[in-house]
Amino acid sequence: MSWVEQLPSGRHKAVYRDDTGQRFSKTFAKKADARRWLAAADSDRARGQWVDPRGGAMLLEDWAGLWFASRTVRPSTHANDQARYRNHLQPAFGEVPLKDLSPIRIRTFVAQLGVRRAPGTVRHVHALLSTMLSDAVEEGLLLTNPCRKTTLPRAPKTEAVYLSPAQLELLAAAIDPHYRCLLLTAAGTGMRWGELTGLRRDRLDLLRRRLRIDQTLVDINGELSFGQPKTRGSARTVTLPDPVLQALSAHLVGHATDLVFTSPEGEPLRRSNFYHRVWIPAVRAARLQPAPRFHDLRHTHVALLIAAGVPIKAIQERPGHASIVMTMDRYGHLLESVDEDLLNALNSRLPQFGQ
Repeated sequence: MSWVEQLPSGRHKAVYRDDTGQRFSKTFAKKADARRWLAAADSDRARGQWVDPRGGAMLLEDWAGLWFASRTVRPSTHANDQARYRNHLQPAFGEVPLKDLSPIRIRTFVAQLGVRRAPGTVRHVHALLSTMLSDAVEEGLLLTNPCRKTTLPRAPKTEAVYLSPAQLELLAAAIDPHYRCLLLTAAGTGMRWGELTGLRRDRLDLLRRRLRIDQTLVDINGELSFGQPKTRGSARTVTLPDPVLQALSAHLVGHATDLVFTSPEGEPLRRSNFYHRVWIPAVRAARLQPAPRFHDLRHTHVALLIAAGVPIKAIQERPGHASIVMTMDRYGHLLESVDEDLLNALNSRLPQFGQ
């Protein structure tokens, strides 16, 4: 139901009630403008595009509180997104009504943020805001997402470093002996940092040459906790090559803690401490250029499998990739050398009927 009321001031108030009986109104100088507004509101409701005017007036800060409380994501994802909101979005838009978050306002914010922060940070912050506002559209608080057509800075691609067996040997010799088994297990299994540091002894089956990955160690704002693997495919059983099997067997002699990999004091490993105190000194001592990250041991593992001609499907499953598409996108360029080896092998073995 909708109508136009003339006020004592001579202005005209457009009024309508929604299906719940809630009353909405807006005042205009001319009666014709009030009628046009009511007609547009009726049309939006008929097309399912009506937006509650009260919702658009909600501050982003208030919406963020409701939105974060309703999410079901990994604790690490939740903590990272809250930090991005608190550090970047709240200062810029916390007191801004949702309806005032226009495309030009968001583009200006992205441009200014790009002066102070790396492209990857800008893209993560914008993605968070876009997801929040997309859900606001689903809730009927906004008609469209103003983030949809924002031009974002291009993030430079981080090139993976693939270590040769000789380089792995140099790094293993240079690293603190307490962490040598950790390095060999990472390179020999392709496990992620959190999977390695969260590995418990009862997940090892050395007699059957395998280990089970079903949890990960997560550092959230300095607090360590155990969580689920990154993806469904990340929960997996990995077989152990001889060097890793031998290293683990020696590493566990006299080992007193439940966790397989710990600090010398038996405490869970923190990535930042390990990186600065152990990893960087070892890389420098081994004189490796370009300097690898610890995560490059995972890339190295996949590269070694590809070089050995292991089927790509098996390679996908071993490091726990979510799909074979991910494996091909990340490592497909390494298959070119394998193709050459395969062609050479076929050329030398197939009969020559054309001669």
